[in-house]
Amino acid sequence: MVNTKPTPGGKQKLNLLMICFVVAATSIIYSNSLHNDLTNWDDQEYVIENPHIKGLNKENILYHFSHFHMGNYHPLTMISFSLDYKEPLSAKSFHFTNLILHLLNTILVFLFVFFLTKNNYIAFITSFLFALHPMHVESVAWVSERKDLLYTLFFLAALCTYLRYIFYERTSVKLYLIITLFFVFSLLSKGQAVILPVIFLLIDFFFGRKINSKVVTEKIPWIILSFLFGIVAVIAQRSFNYIQSNEMFSLFDRFIFSCYGISAYLYKLFIPINLSCFYPYPVKID
Repeated sequence: MVNTKPTPGGKQKLNLLMICFVVAATSIIYSNSLHNDLTNWDDQEYVIENPHIKGLNKENILYHFSHFHMGNYHPLTMISFSLDYKEPLSAKSFHFTNLILHLLNTILVFLFVFFLTKNNYIAFITSFLFALHPMHVESVAWVSERKDLLYTLFFLAALCTYLRYIFYERTSVKLYLIITLFFVFSLLSKGQAVILPVIFLLIDFFFGRKINSKVVTEKIPWIILSFLFGIVAVIAQRSFNYIQSNEMFSLFDRFIFSCYGISAYLYKLFIPINLSCFYPYPVKID
């Protein structure tokens, strides 16, 4: 178990300075995105031609919670668009919200890594890369990727709360409920949040927490939530034909595509060149 003693005052001041620096640098660099317009790729369906975001009323809220949109179930994301929508339609409010969410996520990354390692320099470098790496631009500068930013916000908030839960107050029902609430909000923002219980187990392993019946039992409600929302996500994807049999490519072909995707991310992490908003499957001739 890592040292869980309170952070000394000097270290807290240094942490604050580091956070302020990253936030300021990110704000300056991403300020250009505030002048961006809406695109003709997904933004039309999410914002421009979507009548259900034109007003935050009971009917629209119920619609978002009871319908899929663009092959996804993310009612909180759609409600956030309603909060930004104004007449006449302007892209600036949407981009401003994206930037604020990205800044909040950057702060949470710093805090999470610091709580995890107790090393503010590692936290600073990690949050700096998270905030400013070119591969992350799409999620911030493209309005339709709001779901990435929103689910990450609640995902990171749940992780930070979980660290406090296992360090100090493992019997705290209040903290457990807060973690669960953050998890639900993250799931309602994007389906990829289903992986959170696995991250909790990895954190347990990282700190040498004994995997006993209590540790497993506390994860059961979260695993059930992941299972349920995972089913919903698959149904939503199929409703838009995003999950297909794809008989042109064998199971082995698709396995190789997955390996290529992972290796491409690692490659572009260190050499971020020739970036694209779309990477198609290769053409199969025979």
